[in-house]
Amino acid sequence: MRLAVVVSDAHLGSRREFCDAVRDAASGEPGVRVYELTPKSWRHLRGGGLEPLDGIIAWVGSNDEEMVDVWRSGIPVVHCGRGFEGRVPTIRADGGDELLGRFLEEFGAEAVAIVTSREADASHLRGPHFEKFSAVFSGVRIDPSLEKEALWSLAEEPELDAFLRSLPKPCLIQGVHDEMAVMIWKRSVMLGFQVPAEVAVCGWGDHAVGQAAAAGLSTVRMDVRRLGDEAVQYLMAHLRGRRLLDEAMEVRIPGLVSVIERRSTGGRMTPLREFAEIRRWLKAYPDGGVTVEAMIASSSIPRVRFYQAFMATFGTSPGKAIRHSKLAKAKRLLQSHELSMAEISNRCGFSAEGDFAKFFKREVGWGPAEWRRENSEIC
Repeated sequence: MRLAVVVSDAHLGSRREFCDAVRDAASGEPGVRVYELTPKSWRHLRGGGLEPLDGIIAWVGSNDEEMVDVWRSGIPVVHCGRGFEGRVPTIRADGGDELLGRFLEEFGAEAVAIVTSREADASHLRGPHFEKFSAVFSGVRIDPSLEKEALWSLAEEPELDAFLRSLPKPCLIQGVHDEMAVMIWKRSVMLGFQVPAEVAVCGWGDHAVGQAAAAGLSTVRMDVRRLGDEAVQYLMAHLRGRRLLDEAMEVRIPGLVSVIERRSTGGRMTPLREFAEIRRWLKAYPDGGVTVEAMIASSSIPRVRFYQAFMATFGTSPGKAIRHSKLAKAKRLLQSHELSMAEISNRCGFSAEGDFAKFFKREVGWGPAEWRRENSEIC
């Protein structure tokens, strides 16, 4: 019995473990031989009269439409990943986007950006607590089997630099793969940004390049050995007549994806992560107010280190940060005539309207009513 594992030309290095997993799983089946092909070599061999294959396990890009034709020609195909759902039997990881989305939301950055070599899919960026950006840059060499220096070649480096400069800081950037993330890390450092304090970086794939070219790259890892093993089981069940494949088949396997945190995001116990809740409070001052004690309680940083860590992260003291946030909220509310002065006072955390008036005049130099008359037309 002749099987082939087909992976994209550009991913021969990064998907080596997947190919090995398919070969190892198939070796347990009597009389089975496995050939490794790419779409390019597959087309060449077909044109040269390749002996018929009994089945194919593929992990190729969505532009490799020939996989659909192969399936429709009668050769059993199991595709691993996205791109051909509903047209070719598919198995893929379940919950990966949701897992990454939670990681991005909980990180505590002002902005989250997806940097990719094709149109970005930012559907997993659902968090309300950060600004969302995406950018497309092509021309990146993505085969980690190449020399490290080849990974730095990008025709649009000036555009990438401009994009990195434009992002609000601190930000978290997720590269579409580890190779892109490594390049982002390198460019960020060259531009003078601190990683991860100002620009945190996360890749995808846990490829060797992320460990060799920039040790400490945080990334999203997929258990490709398990994915390859599952694909072989489904294909062999079809070939043995136990369970037939169908083009509508889409099997989602839970637990294949995990976030691996390393130096490029600082790990879990960093001020950026620890201050995520505090950053949200300061960005949108909560009704009823917030105190320094509440900030300390929300963090696992010891009290003796809290003030120093806060100053290093926000550039000011906790008390001043609270006053600035409270004042910004008061100004926003005063610019509308829909709320009374008592309601504004209460929503800014004051129990008495007089205390609010004293605070506002001390900070601004005008009383709130006078400031409202002068600034309400801004709305």
